[in-house]
Amino acid sequence: MARQRTEPTGRQDELAALRWDGSTPALKVVRGDAGSGKTAVLGQVRRELAEQGFVVIEMDGSAERPDWDAFGAHLLLDAIRGRFEELGAGLVTALDAVGKLCTADGYSSPWRRFCLLNAFSALFTTIRATAPIAVLADDAHLLGQPVAALTTAQRAGHFVVAACPDGPSELSERADEVIELRPLPDPAVDTLLRQLAGIPVDPVLPRVLQDALGCLYGNPGTLVSTMADLREQGRLATVQGRLCLRDPGEPVRLPASHPLMVELDRCGDAGRELVALASSAVGCRVDDIPMLAAATGRAPLAYGRAADQLVLAGVLDSESTGRLRNRCRALTVEPGDLHRLVAESLLAQGRHGPVTAGHIAAAGRSMAPRPELLEVLQDKQSKPFAAVSHAYAAWWHSRDRDLRAELIRLLVRAGDYTRLAQVVEESIDQADEELAIAAALVAIHSGQRMSAAFEGTPQFALCRRWFAGEEIRLDEVVACFAPGTVLSDRDLEAFCASRELGTVFSALLGPDYRVPDSGPLAAYHRVCREYAGTDWSSALSAARELELDPRADAAAKRYSRMLAAEMADWRGEDRQAESWRVPGDYPALRELPTRLNEVLACLPDGDVAALTEAYETARAIGASRLIAEVKRALARFGAAPAATRARTDELSELQHRIIELIRQGRTNRQIAVAVLVSEKTVEKHLTRLFAKAGCRTRHGLATSGLGGRLEPVSA
Repeated sequence: MARQRTEPTGRQDELAALRWDGSTPALKVVRGDAGSGKTAVLGQVRRELAEQGFVVIEMDGSAERPDWDAFGAHLLLDAIRGRFEELGAGLVTALDAVGKLCTADGYSSPWRRFCLLNAFSALFTTIRATAPIAVLADDAHLLGQPVAALTTAQRAGHFVVAACPDGPSELSERADEVIELRPLPDPAVDTLLRQLAGIPVDPVLPRVLQDALGCLYGNPGTLVSTMADLREQGRLATVQGRLCLRDPGEPVRLPASHPLMVELDRCGDAGRELVALASSAVGCRVDDIPMLAAATGRAPLAYGRAADQLVLAGVLDSESTGRLRNRCRALTVEPGDLHRLVAESLLAQGRHGPVTAGHIAAAGRSMAPRPELLEVLQDKQSKPFAAVSHAYAAWWHSRDRDLRAELIRLLVRAGDYTRLAQVVEESIDQADEELAIAAALVAIHSGQRMSAAFEGTPQFALCRRWFAGEEIRLDEVVACFAPGTVLSDRDLEAFCASRELGTVFSALLGPDYRVPDSGPLAAYHRVCREYAGTDWSSALSAARELELDPRADAAAKRYSRMLAAEMADWRGEDRQAESWRVPGDYPALRELPTRLNEVLACLPDGDVAALTEAYETARAIGASRLIAEVKRALARFGAAPAATRARTDELSELQHRIIELIRQGRTNRQIAVAVLVSEKTVEKHLTRLFAKAGCRTRHGLATSGLGGRLEPVSA
């Protein structure tokens, strides 16, 4: 791959182990996963050795060489010739001797191979008579027999550093020291991202990267190449001095040049199909290979070899149950027609089990509608149509209105408006009030206007006024989305007037509704929700996301800017506040109960207890000017804020948020939804937080001083 040459971050200990003073020969192996930064570490070693005055010979095992050259003799010889002037003219004879033996005939017998290695030994001994050198071999494992050539340099008195993938190897066994490149810790990753960005990074960007890259997130090479790829795609943009990710709901993929993608390409279609299945909800087991081969017409042996190669390369993990698991979401391959082929093959064999039902569901509308498949889907679900994909497939194959109603309910509950839009589009010929409501929900959440097919409905009229930027009343929303419901609430009226319909829908539709993770309405909802609470960093992040979304309606964007300007002002960020500021009236929700308003209300005549609590709120918000106001109010009583415990242990912004939600009694699922990461990511952070807090339970974490403050714990 095209390597990024960058200063390695967070590798101080590893670099210290690779420093050399020229006195003692050594063979050291740098070992790590693909993308862990082996090339960057070797580059820094080269720079440091060159600064000390050592001649450095570099070779790359991935470079082109004759197939018969198992020792990499051609590469090594060319590298030495490239530094001929620095090494001295006395090498001519030794170089000629090696050159004459470095041929296909030179590998034809054990004796000839011995002569070749002996000639190399003489060459390195001649070099050592002048001064010791350093030999750096990147991708040394790609040389057929790297130990043979590299150890001749070590035995002659030189310093050899070889980089290879993680795992046992003969080279590692022969090394004087093996330096493992483990994933970087979170603070080092944050530093690297800031270096790559050149400006502060919006908190959503590292969260999305961590969720997409998974176990590769701490690998600097992977981060560097992925960030470069995102920049090339135009998905990185600067908003208010922060580097932000456009369309954070869209997947992040590994660049085509990443070593794992290169390995996947080497495996061809068989490898891509295995990864596609392993990444799907249906999954893939080693025992499924004959089934897959029967569906595609490929040889089972081709899939077996591809599976072995992908597991060996670290693309897939093989569990003890035989299940193949994709290690990285950013490496997901689109299945195309694969699920349809497998489903049709299984049906042709008369197999109607859960696996068949899973592939029918995953195939979706790539399969032509077949009403008889409804029985297969129903019979194999313990809770009929509990999964959205099964509900969608059941409706697709039956076109039953009752099943469509259940599907719409599930999609709204899941916040999946992309698939709901497909259902609306495919059901236009069956338009009714239920479908009009679904179409209006899609329009408002996605920022895309309703189809003219719904003209004349109350939902169409409301959406037309919505997109025109007109004020929407609560009674109109209730009449359109929950006909017959009576709902009157002053706060909800304010939310409607401020165009914050996420909260209104939550109150109106109850547990059958969920604000989606992405989209213009979701971003504006987060701005308002976090403005009302204490996580203003997340509120400002959501405001930046809204700025980059071309679908966001102008009125909501204007209100978002007003709130962002106020938050930046209280935080003492004058330049950002001025950039955000727009003329106009504040949204009505600004007058609703918020943590900010609670603090402001107690400033004129609050007692010491109330002001102390207000001080903690101001600190949680991170509002420096508000903190100063509270301190002045406390000074009237001759009081000052109590010293807080400095026990944050360098917690990230996300970890502070997780601790706060734990103290509110939230489940892992609720936390994942609130902070926009996966449940698995939440679990990883909790493991680290338990270790930092010295506890083993959620209650212990909540009652610890970690995070800088204590709060009552929900039951």
